[in-house]
Amino acid sequence: MAGRRCSHGMAGARGDKRSRGTGVSDDAARMLRALEGSVGLRNPRSLCFALPLGPGDRLLVVGSSPEVVRSARGLGVETMSLITPAQSEASPLGGDVVIVDSGQAVPLADEWADHLIIPALRMSQRYLLAREMHRIVRPGGHLFLAARARWYAPRDKAALTLRHGRRLLQAAGFAVVEQYAIRPGLHNPRHLVPATSNEALRWYVERAYLPLNVSGLLRARFLRRIPSRTMALTLFPALGLRARRVERQVAR
Repeated sequence: MAGRRCSHGMAGARGDKRSRGTGVSDDAARMLRALEGSVGLRNPRSLCFALPLGPGDRLLVVGSSPEVVRSARGLGVETMSLITPAQSEASPLGGDVVIVDSGQAVPLADEWADHLIIPALRMSQRYLLAREMHRIVRPGGHLFLAARARWYAPRDKAALTLRHGRRLLQAAGFAVVEQYAIRPGLHNPRHLVPATSNEALRWYVERAYLPLNVSGLLRARFLRRIPSRTMALTLFPALGLRARRVERQVAR
């Protein structure tokens, strides 16, 4: 995906709680604009569009994600990839990289990054959230965390539920501002749907997930009767959380 399309996708994510003159929630209106537009949720191939990236920003990408790097650089964003020695040997990477063994401190200055993205959480990366990410990201900067949904891999400790993801980020000094259900998956994230909006989830099922034919309409009628949370757990194999860095509360 071209980097500029990431910017358009994010621009559509801002707005008031109710869309002017439409009588529908902002989540649903945003989905409608994105899915029916020439650039939007059908086109992005990179999770970077979920961050408010702009020219001159600094982005730290945790892990080997060349597509995220290319998309960000298309926006004029300075990027740095944080990888392990094993990842550096597995595949060639373009751009600037920092190679760090699991558990080590990251050799970047305090508040170096405007934004940070972990495109696919691994167990070996959890120490970064616990120790380093709050230090590296500037106050007010954003972090986007993506992971496999725990309901698809109950024994996979790298997978998350939305509740566990919120707790993980809050403990690291980040306040979650948006939660997404991702489809078809982390390898090819074509759709990010607001996970806490019943209206957006149901709208997505009827307008994007199912074919617009008789069979699709019948299946949509059935799915409308299913609780939204059950529907999200069933249809989306991954999730994403966008959070903002906040100042830690100092214990007295």
